Amino acid sequence: LELYDLATDIGETQNLAARMPDKLAQLDGLIDRFIDEIVAVAPRPNPAYQPPGPLDGLVLRSCTAEVTAGSATFTATGRQPFLGTAAVKMPGPLKVMLTIRSRTGGQGRIQWKLTGQSDFPTAGQSVEYRIEPGDAWQTVQLDLPVEGVPAVFRIYLPAEQSPTEMQMIRFSAGSKVRQWRFH
Repeated sequence: LELYDLATDIGETQNLAARMPDKLAQLDGLIDRFIDEIVAVAPRPNPAYQPPGPLDGLVLRSCTAEVTAGSATFTATGRQPFLGTAAVKMPGPLKVMLTIRSRTGGQGRIQWKLTGQSDFPTAGQSVEYRIEPGDAWQTVQLDLPVEGVPAVFRIYLPAEQSPTEMQMIRFSAGSKVRQWRFH
C-alpha cells in the first residue's frame, strides 16, 4: 500500500507508508469497513480470459499456422492460402514489410478492399511480391497505393508448394503502425 500527503506532494513522489504505518493501517481499515457497509462486489478474474496470442487479428484461409519461438509457419490446406485482417484501420497510402522465407519461394500478393466496398475488386487494389527460394530470411517492402481507409487486407502466401514462414508483418502509414511479430 502507498500513502501520500497530497497537500504538500500533489505529484505523489514521497511514499509515506514506511514512515507512518499506524496512519496507513487506520486508513486501510476505513476502506475495509466502507466496502463491508455498502456490500461492494469485488471484481473476479474471468476464467474464460485468454491473453492475446501472436495470431490475434489475423484470419487464416486455406492454411493452418504453427507458431514457434522464432516464427509462424503457414501450411496450405487448399488453393490460394491467405491471411485476412480487418485490424489495419489507417488511411492510405500505406507501406507493408514482411519478414518471410519459403523453401520453394514463389509469388504472393496483398489485396485490399476499402470501407464501403462490399467485395474485393476483380482488378486493382493489390500489389504482388516475390520471395526467392531458400532458408534465408527475406525482407519484402511494398508501397500500397491505398486511397481511403481499408476495411480488410488479404496477404496471399506462396504456400501452395511448401510452407511459408514469417517472423513479422508490419503495416505503416506515417507514424501509425500495426504489426504482428512471431518471434
